[in-house]
Amino acid sequence: MTQDVVPRPILREAVAEEIRALLARRRMSGAALAAKIDKSEMYLSRRLRAETAFDIDDLEQIATALGTTPGHLISDAVHARTAAAASQDATSQKPRKMTKPQVRPHVPTRPGEHRHATRPPNYPPSARRPQLLGSAV
Repeated sequence: MTQDVVPRPILREAVAEEIRALLARRRMSGAALAAKIDKSEMYLSRRLRAETAFDIDDLEQIATALGTTPGHLISDAVHARTAAAASQDATSQKPRKMTKPQVRPHVPTRPGEHRHATRPPNYPPSARRPQLLGSAV
C-alpha cells in the first residue's frame, strides 16, 4: 500500500521564508513575534516551518509587527521564489564541464637533481643538520 505524497503549496513556503528573512533582518526572534501578535510560539513555529498555512488575519498582524503590509509580504515572497526558480533553471540548462587541473610535471634539469631536494646530496652531514654546541645526538 503506497501513499501519494502531496507537495506543500509553494506560496505557503515562500511566505514563511519571507517572514523568517524579515525576522532575521530585524534581529527579532520567533518568540518575540509570537508575543507581539498574541499567539503561542508553537502556533507561529508551525507556520514559519510551512507545516500549516498562515491565514489572512495572521499575515496582517505579522506585517504590522514587522513594519510592512500583507501585500508586500506576499509579493516579496513570490518575487524571491520566482528569482530563485529562474536562477535554478539557468544553472540547470548549462551543465558545467568538469576538467582536471593541468599540473606540469617536474622535469629534472641537471643530473642528480631530485624533485624534492633542497640541497645537493653531496653536502657534508654538518651542513644537512646543524647541531648546537654541547648537545649530543
